[in-house]
Amino acid sequence: MDVLSASSHYVELCINETIRQATSSEPLLPASMSANAGSNVPGFEPVECLWRILHAAKAWLDCFRTVSPSLYIGFPFFYWFQLVRCLVILKHLAVFEDPAWDRAAVYSTVDLLAVLEWMATKSELASKAANEQSGDDMFRQVSKCLRLSQMWVTAKRDAAASAAQGPTSLPCDEAHLVDFDQAPWMNELAMGNESWIEEFFDWSPGTL
Repeated sequence: MDVLSASSHYVELCINETIRQATSSEPLLPASMSANAGSNVPGFEPVECLWRILHAAKAWLDCFRTVSPSLYIGFPFFYWFQLVRCLVILKHLAVFEDPAWDRAAVYSTVDLLAVLEWMATKSELASKAANEQSGDDMFRQVSKCLRLSQMWVTAKRDAAASAAQGPTSLPCDEAHLVDFDQAPWMNELAMGNESWIEEFFDWSPGTL
């Protein structure tokens, strides 16, 4: 993993969040402004910030993808925190409803389902590389969360398509899916709380 590149992308993400919190649900523009106005109009800074955050999160994940699963075993805690933070941001921006926000452009920029797929696969490979004998080890737990997240994203995407085209039957039953808006790994990260990660993984920065 190119540590310097990943760090610079995360720093860019954090700098832009000083202007607009990536996971905020507040409207991007005042109600009096048109979402079709030019980007040089005062007030469009939050929109621009979200796009910069989106690209920074994608770039960070691109760096992470180059890491061999065998190296996950000794990965520093803060990288895991940054990883999940990037995922939470991508998830939020993919479903964020606002007249000034183009979700279709988000989908064309980042294939969130593909990201979740390769991450789940690499987590399973990390479990094998660690020679874990338990079927419920840390890496397999992570993989399970990611697989469930794929189902959640698919259900949300299909529900949105269904709403646009009229009532149709969805390919999967949302009643059997975890609502990841309420799940700890989404909700706590959105609030900037990293303590749940320590509890989930039985990790503590002081012991690494």
